[in-house]
Amino acid sequence: MTLITLIAIVTSAAIVERRIDDARDIDPTQLLTQAAARLREGGRDDLEKWLRKNSRALPGVDIFIIDPQGFDLLKREVPARALQRIRRFSPSPRYPPKGVRMARPAAQLVGPDNEIYTVLTLARRPQPFGILQLPGVPLTVFLVALLVSGFACWLLARYLSRPLRQLQTATQEVAHGQLAVRPGREIGHRRDEIGKLARDFDRMATALQESAATQKRMLRDISHELRSPLARMQVALELARRKTPDATGELDRIAREADRLNSLIGQILGLVRLESGSRPPNMQEIDLCELVNQVVADTRLEADARGVEIGTVRPAGIAVMADPALLASALENVLRNAVVYTAPQTRVEVGVTGNGTAEVEIADRGHGVPESELEQIFEPFHRVADARERHSGGEGVGLAIAARVARIHGGRIEATNRDNGGLRIRLILPRKA
Repeated sequence: MTLITLIAIVTSAAIVERRIDDARDIDPTQLLTQAAARLREGGRDDLEKWLRKNSRALPGVDIFIIDPQGFDLLKREVPARALQRIRRFSPSPRYPPKGVRMARPAAQLVGPDNEIYTVLTLARRPQPFGILQLPGVPLTVFLVALLVSGFACWLLARYLSRPLRQLQTATQEVAHGQLAVRPGREIGHRRDEIGKLARDFDRMATALQESAATQKRMLRDISHELRSPLARMQVALELARRKTPDATGELDRIAREADRLNSLIGQILGLVRLESGSRPPNMQEIDLCELVNQVVADTRLEADARGVEIGTVRPAGIAVMADPALLASALENVLRNAVVYTAPQTRVEVGVTGNGTAEVEIADRGHGVPESELEQIFEPFHRVADARERHSGGEGVGLAIAARVARIHGGRIEATNRDNGGLRIRLILPRKA
């Protein structure tokens, strides 16, 4: 604030100095001649008007005109000492030229009737902040202060908002699974609370990254460890079939459970590979409608066994850049999920649109999902209802794989409940230009 005031005063002082320089060019004799002419032509009233206009025409002084009775024409108070000096002065009886008598201690104006008006020039008393009383100076100070304070506020806002935006961006990246982000590398050197917050954010992100890496490593290790005994179990089942033909039903049930476990292990390993990024996607241009119809055809046998009808998609020439195997896996997981949860003798709707983005919509006629869990169903091993999951045989991995595949392709996946019951899942991908 002190800096702003100093800048404003310096600027105003420069303007005042310029005005003073202009005022120094005024000739006092010329002013007296003008005053005498006004007195001679218009009398006392015209002289008074002139004085109102020019009482401050000279720099640093005030002009007074004292009438024959000893009063200022503008009714201003005149110092007594100055009046005493005037009274000691005895004017010459000679009528001066142009009505101006250049005498000391003060010049005099002589009117048409030889009345004497004394002209005094008294130094103006300095006042605190007197510079602010000059014409135009307050507005100049205000404008300069406004510009300087506005620029200072802009710098301060930028200094504070820029690191906050970086923290906001980092938070959004962490929310989308990018745990390697570290905003403290750019703003952690700050000594204020924002720098401290950035350093704490880095420590939190490091802990989350290590925890996620440990979880992925544990899932991978467990899955690999389960593969070996599962393979031996399947071999033992085949040997048991040959030795005990009468126990075929029980052995078939054990085989189905073993196959289910083998499928779950495969899904877990696939999810771990997607999360780790160890297998780069084989991106190529594909026809989305053709891929969706292929997945529908592969799932139709399971749907027929459950008495469920699946709609088909008309060719629309919607092209996307995608890994065919990964995208087919994601679509198959969503579609099988819909076939499992939809009510018997109903239809699973499948649609593809290409307005700006490429969207695949799969909708069933099941019981839907609670609104509070619509986002959580895409998390690994999330169960909406234990009884429902046990009945359907779901393990909570398929939708997590679909969500990860969507992110790999630069898209997203959304779930909403249908008005008349059921769940609608939309897989949104960027369309090839």
